[in-house]
Order: sequence, then C-alpha cells, then structure tokens
Amino acid sequence: MNTPQVEYSATRRYAVLVAVGVSSMITTITASMVNVALPTLAEEFRADITTVQWVALIFFVIVSSLHLTTGRYGDIYGRRGAFAFGCLLFALASLACGLAPGLGWLIAARVVVAIGAALLQSNGTAILVAVFPASQRSRALGLWFTLAAGGLALGPPLAGTMIEYLDWRWMFIALTPVALLSFFLALVSVPPMPGTGEGNFDYISSILLMGWIVPLVYSINRGFALGVSPELLLALLVFVVMAAGFAYRTATAPNPLLDLNLFRRRDFSVGVSIGLTGFACMAAMMLNGPFVLERVMGVPVFEIGLYMAIYPGVGALLSPTVGVWADRVGAGIPRTLGFAIGALGYTVFAQLGPETPTIVAAVSLVLIGMGTGLTQTTNNSIIMGSVPRRQLGAASAFISATRTFGFGAGQSAWGGLFAFLVLLQFAGGRAIDAPTELQAQGFAVGFYIAGLLMLAAAVVSYWNLHKPGASAAQATG
Repeated sequence: MNTPQVEYSATRRYAVLVAVGVSSMITTITASMVNVALPTLAEEFRADITTVQWVALIFFVIVSSLHLTTGRYGDIYGRRGAFAFGCLLFALASLACGLAPGLGWLIAARVVVAIGAALLQSNGTAILVAVFPASQRSRALGLWFTLAAGGLALGPPLAGTMIEYLDWRWMFIALTPVALLSFFLALVSVPPMPGTGEGNFDYISSILLMGWIVPLVYSINRGFALGVSPELLLALLVFVVMAAGFAYRTATAPNPLLDLNLFRRRDFSVGVSIGLTGFACMAAMMLNGPFVLERVMGVPVFEIGLYMAIYPGVGALLSPTVGVWADRVGAGIPRTLGFAIGALGYTVFAQLGPETPTIVAAVSLVLIGMGTGLTQTTNNSIIMGSVPRRQLGAASAFISATRTFGFGAGQSAWGGLFAFLVLLQFAGGRAIDAPTELQAQGFAVGFYIAGLLMLAAAVVSYWNLHKPGASAAQATG
C-alpha cells in the first residue's frame, strides 16, 4: 500500500536539499581531487603509480561494491539514520586521511571514506524524492545534480591550490567540517524516515558482491606487472568463485540486491555496457591526465587543477541543454554524438607532448567534456526508461554502481597498462622514474585506446538506435 506523501515547509525542504546537495558535492570532490595529488604522493611516499593509485582506486572499488548494499540497507532500516551515519563516517575518515603517517594508513582511511560516501550517495537522492512534492521534484534534483557535478569540477583546482600553497594533507582535512555540517543538517532537517522492515537484509549477497569486485580490480591492476603468476591466478580464482556465487544468489534469493531479468531488456543492457565503457575511459583522464600535464608538458600543479576542471565543468554546463534537446529529438541521437565527440577528444589528448601548446590540451578537454555532457544524461534516460517503475530504485542504484566500478576498474587498467608498456623498455626501475619520452609513449597508447573504445560505443549506440524495436526514449523523447 502506498503511503501518502507528507507536506513539508519550504524552509525544511531546502534545508534537506542543502544537506543532501553538500554531501553529494564533497563525495565528488574527494573522488576527483585525489588524482591531481598522485604525482605528489608518489614522490613523498616513493611509490610507483600502480601502488599510489590505490589511494584513488580503493574509493571507487569500495563505493561500487557497496552501492546496492547501502541502498537496500536504507530501504529496510531507515534512510535518515543511514545518511547521517554516512556524513559522520565521511568526516572522521577524511580527517584520518589528512593525519595519515604513511601510504598504508592513507589507503585504509580512504576505505572508510568510501563507506561513508556509499551511504550518502545511495540514500541522499531517495530522501529528496520523499521530501519534495512531485511538482518540485525535477527542480530539486536539478539543483542536486548541479552541486554534485560542481564537486567534480571543483575538486582538481582545490587540490592543486592546497598542494601548491599548503600541503596535500589539507585537501582531506578541509572536507571534515563540511561533512560535519551535512551531519548536523541531516539531524535537524531530514524528517524521520523509518525503513519498510520488509524482507531480510541479504548479507550473503553483499559479501559476494564485494568478494568478486575487489579481486577483479586487483587482477586488472597487477596483472600487467605480475604476468601469469600464482598470485594473479589466485585472485582470478577468487573472482570467478565469488562472481558465480553472487549470480546464483541473486537468481534464487527472495529479496535479491539486483534483478538479473533487467539485463534481458536491450536498452538496459546496451546502456549499461556503453555507459561502463564511457566511465572507464573517463578514468584514463582522471588517473593519467595529471601525469601527462605535469610530467610530459611541464604544467605547474596549480594549473593542472584548473585544466582538470575543464571536462567536468563543460559536462555540467552542457547537461541541462542536452536534456531539452533530448526531449525534442530523442536521447539516442545526442548519446551517439557524445561518444563520437569524446573519441575525438581522447585521440587529441593522446598526441600531447613537451612541445605541444597548452591550448591543445584545453581543447581536447573541452571535447571530452562535451562528450560527457551529451552521453551521461541521455544514456541514463534511456536506461531508466527501459525498466518498470517498481524497479526504478534498483536501476538507479545499479547505474551509480556501474559509474564507480567503471572509474575504479578503469583506473586500475590504465595504471597497469602504463607501467607494463614503460617497463618493457625501462627494465629494473619504476615506471614513474623512466625518461619523459617513455612515459609520454605509455600514456599516449592508453589515450588512443580510450578513443577507440569511445568510437566503438558510438557505433553500438547508433546500431541500437536504428535496430528495430528502438525505444521511444531513444527515438522521439
């Protein structure tokens, strides 16, 4: 039975929006800013790229592993408590990151940050939908998206400023008071939202989900360096066993974390696949982009942050206009165009070298941002339009999990590929210590591959648009 929606005052609704919006912003800030600091962290801790990248990578691995779990937890036991606890956990763990005495401590603290972020991301949107009436819901979600996308654009320049004028530790510590603000706003503004209490929480599926994601990402990350080794084979074996167990559990459990029948819908399966491709390619820019700008082109750290803000900023500015266009012509056309433009952007970025004017880097980042703005909104619209209304929540959580998994697995793959290519010609050392020419070649191969993957996604999107039975969301909006 549906429960009538309670009417809340405008003051309370927008206080909730501030709490949820600010929390979303800090999760995207912490996701995007760390990559700018990776060259600095590599130098401070004397670590190679495949090791230090786990400061960024572990965040995406844990969040993608927990999205479905924390969303389901909020459904059963209550969203306000889950959200508030996520804020507090995020605040304390961010402080721990700033005080970390070594790389291992920093990575461990980032695990806890990711747990807090998963609680925030999976429950925040549902809180907004519950608080705002249907007539104001789109406006509220639009403001929320602007704050979240703004965090992606703000993270890199914020990190660059902190590193240049203070210390890398401050980029974590500075998030602590903001997260505490969201925590207190959640306590005083978010109304009680008791869980449904329906069904039992599936702890087994949650463990199996994390059990296959972690060894898979580890295998991708270390496979280039380890080759065929007992360590790699063990990780792959754990992945296969856990993935098979998760698939079986999901197919047979009475209240599964994910309904596998969704993949029988072509728009859903195609949208998820090419969306994952786009996020994995974006991970190449998030991880390797700062290294190219600093090590290959000699751009100062502060300016790197500004450059890395270009593509998420352009994407955020373009998204509202794309939504209007998609309503008129259908989402399939702008989605296909976006993947094609993104392919061009990555290909241009792959050609950057020590003598390349920085304006070329800026243009390539604008193209990538245009591709992001054209594809994300439209692809999500097609995916969500392909599922029944009763499964919108599960589909939304899965899209979020796909995004973070694409970022995590993608960064793992690009970092491992770079190290493998460089060490083929620089044996006995660390890839990060190789001559600039070798590093430039290793980065370039990765970005050329990203361009080809984006082009392949454009072809698949075009095929799906023109294949008989294309959805109305693709063809006519």
